[in-house]
Amino acid sequence: MVVFDHLKDAVALGAGIRADAHALTPPQWVQLAAMAAQTGARIEVAHAQRLTPSQRATLAETAGALILFDFGG
Repeated sequence: MVVFDHLKDAVALGAGIRADAHALTPPQWVQLAAMAAQTGARIEVAHAQRLTPSQRATLAETAGALILFDFGG
């Protein structure tokens, strides 16, 4: 929960973040993506292959161009 709180605070301030895909639950990722859409913060998801295609699609729909999926790590 501490990691999520720190990331949420950063996104609320409009700061870009990078986090590993398994660091958060899918609902937490969606919440961050929605916040990013409002604040303009950029999100980079490391090890994005750990998310299902459906989860990645949901995040992309929510955050649009503000989210980047890094499959290399």
